[in-house]
Amino acid sequence: LVASLSPSFGDPNLYVSNEAELPTLNNFGWRSSEIGLDELHIGKHDAGYCSGCSYTFGVYSAEHSDFTLVVHSSGAAQTLILNKPISSRAKPNLTPSYFKVTLQLADGRPPPSLELHLSSLTGACSLAVSTTQPRPALGAPVHIEVEAEQPATLALAGSQTAQMCADAQAQVAHKGNSTSSSLCVFYIAVQPAEPQAIFTLAASVKAAGVKPALELIPGQPQLGGVVKGEFRYFKLQVDEAANFSISVSTLALRNTYDSAILRHPDVDLFVHTERLPDVDHWQWRAATWRDQDTVSVRTSDHHYCVGCSYLIGVYGRTPANFSIVSTSTRSRHTTLMPGQRLKHSVPAAGYRYYRLLSRPPTLGDMVLLIEPCRGRPDLYVSSTREKPSTLDFELSSLADGNRQLLKIAAETLASGDVFVSVFGRLSSEYRIVLERVSTGEEDIAPEKYMMTYDDESDGWTRLPGRPLLSLRAGGDGKLELRDVTTTTATLRWSAAVIAGPAPDETLAIEYDVFFGRADDNDAVIGTLCGAESTGKIKASSGPTREAHIEQQLSGFAAGVDYVINVRGRIGEAEVMYSIVHLRRTRQESSGNGVMTAVVVVVLCLGALALAMLGVRRGWIQLPMRALPMPNYRAGRAQVEHELQPADRFYAPMVSSPLSGYQPPQPPFASDANATESTVTPLVINAPLNSGAAGPLNVLHETPKMRSKIIT
Repeated sequence: LVASLSPSFGDPNLYVSNEAELPTLNNFGWRSSEIGLDELHIGKHDAGYCSGCSYTFGVYSAEHSDFTLVVHSSGAAQTLILNKPISSRAKPNLTPSYFKVTLQLADGRPPPSLELHLSSLTGACSLAVSTTQPRPALGAPVHIEVEAEQPATLALAGSQTAQMCADAQAQVAHKGNSTSSSLCVFYIAVQPAEPQAIFTLAASVKAAGVKPALELIPGQPQLGGVVKGEFRYFKLQVDEAANFSISVSTLALRNTYDSAILRHPDVDLFVHTERLPDVDHWQWRAATWRDQDTVSVRTSDHHYCVGCSYLIGVYGRTPANFSIVSTSTRSRHTTLMPGQRLKHSVPAAGYRYYRLLSRPPTLGDMVLLIEPCRGRPDLYVSSTREKPSTLDFELSSLADGNRQLLKIAAETLASGDVFVSVFGRLSSEYRIVLERVSTGEEDIAPEKYMMTYDDESDGWTRLPGRPLLSLRAGGDGKLELRDVTTTTATLRWSAAVIAGPAPDETLAIEYDVFFGRADDNDAVIGTLCGAESTGKIKASSGPTREAHIEQQLSGFAAGVDYVINVRGRIGEAEVMYSIVHLRRTRQESSGNGVMTAVVVVVLCLGALALAMLGVRRGWIQLPMRALPMPNYRAGRAQVEHELQPADRFYAPMVSSPLSGYQPPQPPFASDANATESTVTPLVINAPLNSGAAGPLNVLHETPKMRSKIIT
């Protein structure tokens, strides 16, 4: 038996029993508690297996969940529900997975067209379709092949579906059997190429005036493709009040004939709650020139609703393959796909969780990148814990205002899923992306070049003189401040270095100077996302080929510290330098502060001397009264300690004899095995985004203990 539990919301788990009692969390015969899809195989050689008996399936979830449960015999075809994607993993022996979908043929109407959407999340797959063979052969006339981490759609026009259904009816009639002429069953076989392959499959029907919308499952990406000037639609059901976001990222396209990389696919995102959106009718929209668009829907939005469906349209400005995913504050985990760029937020002292799917080792190492846009997001990774924390993790990277990179080995990903958490030291926004580790050879190969979509020819064309380019900050990204005055300064840096084949040595680079206040804890000037979100452009230069660039900066407020950074750009390639601090608060105020302190001390000493002279000469009379005599008690004194709140005080709040009393020592002072800690002092008022790599040193001031003796 094979049981597939596909959640639409939440994370339910599956429990199975063939005994008289119902399965529970502690009493079961089989269990699957994976994140997302749960697929359970019950084999005839399993302990507890029996034939001719009943199996009871229990679904448990710690939170509200919606799901679809399908149980079928091993090797049998699993039924597809129109517009509802299902996920499946490759079987250990790499045997095909079989599915079927039934179409209703109406008399007097043209036959509908059938679309099968196959997305390879990890590993390549192939698909075959037949109406006459319940187990289609992979060499069937109707088939497609899908590369790893790419989508593909097999579209059967109405005439083709009508012909295939007629062939099926003719086969049944030839065998002397009878069947309904209004039903037609399409049999589907999916063959993964590698053991760790994971794929999603969905079926939709296009009829006159009907545009299908595939269902989105929160936290699970769906791959798709769109042609220029057309929409691809999805549907998201929201049953609980929570903020959520919808993100679409274009995937790299490759020209299979000459290996050129198509670098300019462009899609836009439209959302509506009452109708299918288009370019003129929408309630939320994201349309940028970048390769990632995100729509954020908040409970406070005017069109927000609960218990309704959000209709999502992905519009193709050019032909493009894309990945779309919906995440909410209630999503347990969001699956990260290679090349998928997500912009998310996390509250202060809160977590947001992600999952990296297990993948074949032949796909190589991966790099997890997080780019802070605001605040201080920290990154934690674990291959054993579903929810890594600040106390339980295997890899970590603490926010320092720059991009953070963590390399994850191919062997680790091949052994199982990897889990990621982002912890907000402050309320933070960030971009997170999973990328393949590049060897550098394919990025600088001379035969690879950039292509763009030409509206006039309606096709991809090569950009003359535009090879694949990338930028690297010159002079190790160091910025230098000179001639600093009260309101002006001169900024100097080395020119950025162009990496990649450069057929034209006259290529010029443009630069933008960003700045932000150093006392702004949310400011992040070390990343492109942060500079655009929290910084301001102070100055810009035109295209230049100078080896060293100097920029005059002015208009700074007196007595304010600033953080400054530079962005270099050429075409779509961009690079950020390392931040530099413009500190003038202490220098400017040091002279005035010393003078003020001297004046105050002189005045206080003068007033005290006059008062003492007045008392001695009798000019000032002090009121005096008799002090009460203390009530002594022989043999005992009481010690009372006044403690300020602290979590590392060991002074007891007890009464003890005064004679021979010694304050207790903290245990770490007498522990011979204790490790001596050192604290690196922080510069006063220095922001956290100092640009320095390495762990963050946080200096805590220990409250002092005050004691007094009461007799």
